[in-house]
Amino acid sequence: MRIARIELNDFRAFPGPQDYTFDLGPAGSNLLLYGENGSGKSSLFRAIQEFLRLDGKRKPFKDHKNIFSDRLAGHPVTEGHITLHFTDGSAHRWPNGADRPVVATGSPVQLQEAARRKGLLDYRALLQTNFIHRTGRVNVFDLVVKELLPEITVTQPGGRSTTLGKLWEAVEKAHLPELYHYRRHLRRAAYARDAFNTAFGGIVPDLQQKTGEILSRLLAHGITVTLAFPGVGYNQTGRNFTGGQLFLDASLNGDPIPEHQHFLNEARLSAIALSIYFASLLVSIPAPVPGAPAFPKILVLDDVLIGLDMANRLPVIRLLHEFFGEWQLLLFTYDRAWYEIAKQQLDGWKLYEFFTVQVGDHERPLVKEDTDHLSRALDFLLTGEVKAAAMHVRTKFEEVLKAGCVRLG
Repeated sequence: MRIARIELNDFRAFPGPQDYTFDLGPAGSNLLLYGENGSGKSSLFRAIQEFLRLDGKRKPFKDHKNIFSDRLAGHPVTEGHITLHFTDGSAHRWPNGADRPVVATGSPVQLQEAARRKGLLDYRALLQTNFIHRTGRVNVFDLVVKELLPEITVTQPGGRSTTLGKLWEAVEKAHLPELYHYRRHLRRAAYARDAFNTAFGGIVPDLQQKTGEILSRLLAHGITVTLAFPGVGYNQTGRNFTGGQLFLDASLNGDPIPEHQHFLNEARLSAIALSIYFASLLVSIPAPVPGAPAFPKILVLDDVLIGLDMANRLPVIRLLHEFFGEWQLLLFTYDRAWYEIAKQQLDGWKLYEFFTVQVGDHERPLVKEDTDHLSRALDFLLTGEVKAAAMHVRTKFEEVLKAGCVRLG
């Protein structure tokens, strides 16, 4: 099951009263999207992100309404929605006035399971792995525990299942300031600490292995990373937990790099960041259950390759095919040159372009499906524009020739 169509109305950069529609076809194709800065590309990313939130931090729809919609003729202030249509015919809608999406057709379980199997990454998120750390070792504990892996399922002694996020919540609640150090409180704190340490300590080796595996596909420069979790302790004197740390260390050809965030260039730091995010998805997404419905797995990347030069971007495309071949991929970029290169590598993807147009006192997105050159050539030929048709045929021939040279070496 995949997303077949996305509809936006009166959400951030997309004003009403019209629906902006992204048709991904009956099979739910992958999407490559080019958008000028300010054209609405990040608003589409934010729409999917907010729609699929599980953490309770979703703001009401009215907080995302386009600031110009209310003054547009024929657009009641009560309108606006985001709707996701899936390839099985189900649809889920988040209308203005509702705090969360509602089922239009289908089952709420579908949306819940899709939300558990999502990855949404933009260029701002990459900063949390390396770039914002000033001195000392890079600590990615909060990023991994609270943002990347809170929904990963862990099994406790006795067979009871819970999530890593809930175990950490238990740790945080176990040392409320008003609690005295009665023995029962200390036992509760110790139990919460040990349960978290056992669960997270079992996850870290898998996360490190998968991070290294992905990083080796992105970089051939001898860069390796390790993740060190010293464990969470409890300070009875200060009545607080200690050791909320997951250190990210890097080595070059086996030699440790102290404060690697200041030594490595932006391309290598970006590759490390991407590896951690991709690895987190691979270790946290629930495995398919035999005989159970196939729920969507959605990966949305918004300008996450801007820290990589062209030579380092193509390995990302190959990596996505290798590790995320079963996922529905939505790749956004503002880089026109990269968009044109990526088009040649991504057969069968839907292509859309965003532009900005001025309408009265405000701007609105112009959404245009980027059709194949042969389709454009046929359209021109049918209207008698033979020269324009010939130019598109020539462009298509050049694309095929370039792709053949790549494949044949």
